[in-house]
Amino acid sequence: MAIKMKEIIIIKSNDVLNCLSDPTFTENWEKLYISCPWATVYQSYSYAQVWYKSYLATHEPVLFVWLTNDKKIRGLLALARDKSNGNVGCVGMHHGEYQVWLAYPEDKETFITKTLMLFHKEFPGRKLQFMYIPPSTPLDWTAEKFFKKYCYVKDFRRPVIDLRDTATVRQFLNKKRNRARLNQIKRMGDLQVRSISDPESFKNRLPEIITLFDFRRMAAFGFTSFGSDRLKAPYHEALASVPDASILRALEMTVDNHLVAIVMTLVGKGQAHRFNGGIFSPLFSKQSPMGLVTYMLAEQLSQDGYHILDISPGGGDDSYKWSLANAEDTAHVLVVYPSSLQYHVSATARKIRLIPGKVLRKSGVNTGKLFACIAYIKARVFCPFFWVSLPWIFVCWIYDQIYFSDEIRVFYIPNSNTSKFKFKNKVSCNSLDDLLAFVPQKPWQSKQSFVAAAANALGKGNHVYTIVENGRLVAWVWLSSRKNQFVGYGKAAYDLKENSSLLYDLNVIVNANRENLILSLLQAALNDISFNKGVKRVYFIDNKYYVNMEILESLGLKNKGTFFYRRCFGWTSSRSEIDNFL
Repeated sequence: MAIKMKEIIIIKSNDVLNCLSDPTFTENWEKLYISCPWATVYQSYSYAQVWYKSYLATHEPVLFVWLTNDKKIRGLLALARDKSNGNVGCVGMHHGEYQVWLAYPEDKETFITKTLMLFHKEFPGRKLQFMYIPPSTPLDWTAEKFFKKYCYVKDFRRPVIDLRDTATVRQFLNKKRNRARLNQIKRMGDLQVRSISDPESFKNRLPEIITLFDFRRMAAFGFTSFGSDRLKAPYHEALASVPDASILRALEMTVDNHLVAIVMTLVGKGQAHRFNGGIFSPLFSKQSPMGLVTYMLAEQLSQDGYHILDISPGGGDDSYKWSLANAEDTAHVLVVYPSSLQYHVSATARKIRLIPGKVLRKSGVNTGKLFACIAYIKARVFCPFFWVSLPWIFVCWIYDQIYFSDEIRVFYIPNSNTSKFKFKNKVSCNSLDDLLAFVPQKPWQSKQSFVAAAANALGKGNHVYTIVENGRLVAWVWLSSRKNQFVGYGKAAYDLKENSSLLYDLNVIVNANRENLILSLLQAALNDISFNKGVKRVYFIDNKYYVNMEILESLGLKNKGTFFYRRCFGWTSSRSEIDNFL
């Protein structure tokens, strides 16, 4: 029997919210979602209503709905319009990993082709991007004579864990290397691995998740996601609170109730899609906890009847993603341009952008490192203080090339002589929130490079003591028990004796209360060292007489030698009085 169809209708703003509150409309939406072979959880009513309500302040909801005469939904495309610039995208925008339309199999091409024509009438001059489109989505229509002038399609390999292959899942967890990593984490404290199943538990854990996620983002890309998006935290809370349809599933690993790693997925239709990437503490990066937690969650999902854990497409040949995957398929990006001219201009621009990379790769150049270097330079060039300070930077550089000297004092105290100190300022140990509160003081300084260096040091087992005042990092010092520490401008390496600890890189960026800040940092570090019976001696490295001698003597530290480094007109000389003490 033929189904009588109405025209595709467009629903906007408050009318969308009214539809989301209508039980009949939502029931039809869910039926369509379940019947659509290529749909993911990002096209479900449960996800759409959470995102629309969370981002209502910044995005206007838009629905393209194809109805029958008896008000049954045959096709649906959920969109959103950015109120700040007018751009239109799929529901979820950049938060939604998969962006696609819903339709019954028999309408797989009819609905989307009609909708796109209507879209360009409603939003003239606007392109529409679907990123990413799930593997089984029908895209043959994009190659037809009419649409191929407007549609750009690109394929992306998608690493997945096939949960039906239970042997591979168990084999990963039983590998000797992974068992050793898990045992290392167990030795650090009370290890717990548990699912976060209720909204209250997720809400309590969210602040720590935000800190770890933003710290990693700042180190890698120079920005914070939650810090720059005030709606993102409520959005995550709402995802964990979806009534009658739990779409958020998370597994966390903790040590002494501190988060080591967490894997969050959105689940639906037998698939689990990891989102927000890998969230783990840099303190445990040596143990690679993300792989362990991912496969522990994969084992649980397999037992619950899920067949795919999607590790997320894109990222090129990301070795970490592919090390976890045991299968792959292909996702797509579809961009629909408003005119044939814009399509051809964009295609030409893409080809031009690819030329330098192809030439450099043929020449053996590591393009990844090169483009990262270019991005670093661009960040400096567009810094508002860069050009003002450029003459001074140039003068200092010339002076350093002509004459440079460095002088480092090394102090020593046996751990048996350390005692508990009381200090005035609040000192934190390994606080990522404190490190994120760093504010560059010089035009050539970068918050990203500071946080990236801190993440690297923490990953190597070092510890940092910090003091924050008025929401700003004002003082810090690093503690290390690693051997082969590099000291000074001359990169002189000294092997610490066994059972030794080293305090280094002391910085105080305010003049007020300076001595108290230094004293508090060193006291806090020495207090922690005193608990470690394995540490027999402590060294402190002071660059260019940074610390008043009276402060160090009050802590029981004694000057054991000095390291000198000097360069003049290309000639270098160095002298060390401390070889016998390290």
